[in-house]
Order: sequence, then C-alpha cells, then structure tokens
Amino acid sequence: MSRIIAGIDLSGPSNLNETVMTVAVLSGENYVLKGVHRGVDDAEIGRLLKEYYNGSGSELITGIDAPLSYNPGGGDRPGDKELRNILKGQGLQPGTIMPPTFTKMVYLTMRGISLARLLGIVLPGIKVAEVHPAGSMVLNGFDPGLVREIKRDAHAREEILLRMEEIFRFRNFHETADDHYIASLGALLAARGLAVNEIKWLKKAEPPVHPFDYLC
Repeated sequence: MSRIIAGIDLSGPSNLNETVMTVAVLSGENYVLKGVHRGVDDAEIGRLLKEYYNGSGSELITGIDAPLSYNPGGGDRPGDKELRNILKGQGLQPGTIMPPTFTKMVYLTMRGISLARLLGIVLPGIKVAEVHPAGSMVLNGFDPGLVREIKRDAHAREEILLRMEEIFRFRNFHETADDHYIASLGALLAARGLAVNEIKWLKKAEPPVHPFDYLC
C-alpha cells in the first residue's frame, strides 16, 4: 500500500493567503515532497487531495492545524488542558492552546469543522486528525527555543528545516521557509506519526461531539 501524508496549516476564512498545505508520498524509505500549496480554499484542498489520492490501495492521512470540534457551552475540550500543561512543561507558552470558541479562534474553528466535513464527503477513505504543529515538533525533540521563535527568527526556521530534512529524508526539499510553511511541516510530522504509530500525544476521538483524533 502506498502512503500519502498531508499537513495543513489552516488560516481563518478571511485570510486564505496564509493557508499552506504540504503533501508528501512515501517512496521506499524516503518521502518525496510532492507539493506545497499556498492560499488554498476548502474546495481546492479537497480537489488537490483527490488528485494525489488514486483510490486504489493508497493510504491518505491528513493532519489539520485547526480545531475540528468545540465543547458544548464553550471552553476547553477533552484534552485541551492536558496538552496545554504538557507543552507548557516543554517550554511553550500556555496560549499555544486556546479554547476553540475563544474570540481569536472561533473563525478558525468554523473553517476547520467545515473542511473536515468536506474532506469526508469527497474522499471517504481519508484519515483526518486534528494536530498541533508546535507541539508535534517539541515532543519529537525539536529545540523549544527555536519553535517559540518560528514567527520572528529566520535562523530558527532554517534550523527547524534542517531537522525536518533529517526526519523525512526528503529527496527534493526546497521551499521558502516562512512560518506558515514550517507549521505545515509540523502538521505533516504529526500525520507521519499517525501513519507509523509513533504518536507522541493523543486524545482519542469521542464521537459524535468530538469525531476526530487530536494528536501531536
């Protein structure tokens, strides 16, 4: 069975230009970077993943960096507080995990839920999980100091890219190293962990309210 993994750094619906989707295909022991797609809307994400997925025995695993559910009544969902405390202990800021209905998050949550539903319709065989790129990086041994500086420091991004090359062994690794691209690779790292059963942290799905695994 061939394996396709995708990592999506999702933006809110009003700033689509910040969305980045990275797609890689396993070839032997190496991943081949097949595409980096920027500024894509939900329909285009579905169309692109359908093109990558041939439907004949391929495994397609997608990690989305966005809440894919919300808690009835608001506030933290199962797992949010636990992951926040774990990542705080790893040197990240508590605000790296915000409740899905928080003012700054609610539009991203809305888009995440919509995209997950769309993908389930156009690609019934897809495996979708909610992921946390920064958490995935630090729990996989990346320097928390570098991860904290992704948005501000080009050197930090370059160092993280070098580490990603070691993990994925990309044969054609090249792309402008902005923070959204780095986040998409963090989501890709989490999707890879799910594919090979090397998940560092997991909150299992609790359908119907929380229908997707939440993991790093």
